[in-house]
Amino acid sequence: MFKILLQPYDLLEHQKFRFIISFGGAAFVILFSLIFQPFGLYKLSFLTQLKWMLLYMSGGLSIQLLLFFVVQPHLIRKFTIGKTLLWLLVIAAFISIYGFVVNAYLLCNGVFRFINFFAITRVIILDSLIPISLIILFHYNFILKKQLNELYSLNKQLDSKMISKCNPIIEIPAENPKNSIKISLHSILFISSADNYVDVHFMKDEVYTCVLLRNTLTGLTDVFIPDIPIIRCHRSYMINLYNVKKVIRNTSGYFVKIQHFDSLIPVSRKYSKEVLSALKK
Repeated sequence: MFKILLQPYDLLEHQKFRFIISFGGAAFVILFSLIFQPFGLYKLSFLTQLKWMLLYMSGGLSIQLLLFFVVQPHLIRKFTIGKTLLWLLVIAAFISIYGFVVNAYLLCNGVFRFINFFAITRVIILDSLIPISLIILFHYNFILKKQLNELYSLNKQLDSKMISKCNPIIEIPAENPKNSIKISLHSILFISSADNYVDVHFMKDEVYTCVLLRNTLTGLTDVFIPDIPIIRCHRSYMINLYNVKKVIRNTSGYFVKIQHFDSLIPVSRKYSKEVLSALKK
């Protein structure tokens, strides 16, 4: 149960969705207030009701925009489902505090009654936060199912792929040109980072081989032009797309299975779209 809270979930990393949640929440406040007239609004004149709604909507919207677009980028870089729900709970708490102040000013003659704070918080949690949380869980399961279906199709495609007959010799440079190595493209499996060195993993006379060179993955990026299908999949790995046997999705993210190599190579969230797109092509 708790494992699902640790799953990557990037909904709030997209500005579009943060705008939708912010302005959608503001519209929800207006509709909810007009229909249900909570906190004794039905006792007030229409102008006072309108003032309450405008104050609550504008303040709640300002709080969401501030937290989503100013605070969030500095506080949370990579979201999980758990972080998403917790962050929405924090935002709801700030909105509850603001609503408590507005209610005290308009409805209680400036008297702060904590029972009103709990009433506002209960409404926000029951009528907005819980439905949003359920929508997030439903959306995550929908996306996960979609990704698994796409991986199934992709892996079928990888099983039946045709290896190009074009097998050029690739030079992998080292800091000292004398240590550079030349290998046929299809024999390269992957390249891993080792501090200021890289390990080049390849097949030589049908034997798994590894050579250490003084270079970095960043330094090799410019070497492999678009025509050469060796791409970055992680801060510590580059893979040869020709030798990807299978793509796996589990609770930790994406991994690729490479020909002639037993361990799985991780694909970080930063490179996952690029890798999957390249494999489809």
